[in-house]
Amino acid sequence: MEIIKKSSDELTMKQMYDLTKSPEIQRVSDNDGALVQVNAWALYNDTDSIGNTREILSILDNEVGAVATNSATFIRDFMEIIEMCKDCGMEVQHVKISSGTSKAGRKFYTCVYVD
Repeated sequence: MEIIKKSSDELTMKQMYDLTKSPEIQRVSDNDGALVQVNAWALYNDTDSIGNTREILSILDNEVGAVATNSATFIRDFMEIIEMCKDCGMEVQHVKISSGTSKAGRKFYTCVYVD
């Protein structure tokens, strides 16, 4: 596992575990429509069971635990929200998990900034 970016250089061991290794991490796809409080997050590379490296975004909500995804759309949109908040001198507090259907008819997941 290789951390690419994270919400803070001061994440605790417990937060890092909850974000990357906990068996209780939930899939974004199982939480469509959910409001997620962003207490911490990590973008990292991980290797799956057949040796493929995947980029994964995990978000820790202290109330419900971590949600994670390898969805390129979700990751791109979340990182854009992070950068926009940073440019405005603030930190993202909440995102809503949202889904849509592509032109090819496939379901995809993204996130929406919630103030």
